[in-house]
Amino acid sequence: MLRAFADDEAIPKVRERARAINDGTAPRSASNARAEADELLALDNTSGRIMLAGEKLIQFPGSKNAPKEEFGPVARPSAIDGAIWSIGGKDETINIQLRDHGQDPKCLVSVALARRLTPYLFGKKVRLSGAGQWYRVDGRWQMKSLVADDFVELDEPPLKHPWSATKVY
Repeated sequence: MLRAFADDEAIPKVRERARAINDGTAPRSASNARAEADELLALDNTSGRIMLAGEKLIQFPGSKNAPKEEFGPVARPSAIDGAIWSIGGKDETINIQLRDHGQDPKCLVSVALARRLTPYLFGKKVRLSGAGQWYRVDGRWQMKSLVADDFVELDEPPLKHPWSATKVY
């Protein structure tokens, strides 16, 4: 059991932040931290919770909500839309990170394509296309990675495509 302490003045802020995490209005960093903690608990085959004065603030189901069915990987031509906020790497494969996605798949591009994408860093949205690795987890398809070989600049809202990460089936 892990115990943490907060000053009396901080307790209302802790409660407020926990409620925001539970109702989905917390900053992305707080929501991501909750998801990461829950994932680590699942890997350790356990669960957890944050309690304050007997009140359950945040529940971490962990292994209780572990996926029951997983199928994959399935390689499919795929695309993902978003605004680039990071381009980086040390070898022939460069990582691209897109903004505005809940579950960001890992996006890899060649050095040449990364150079072509550099003007779009913190700019207009793009659609990266290439070979996607998909998994079916508990009846829902999720793209885990995309090795992109091309892109297009987007001027309008993206179209929904059956093998696009902008819509999960």
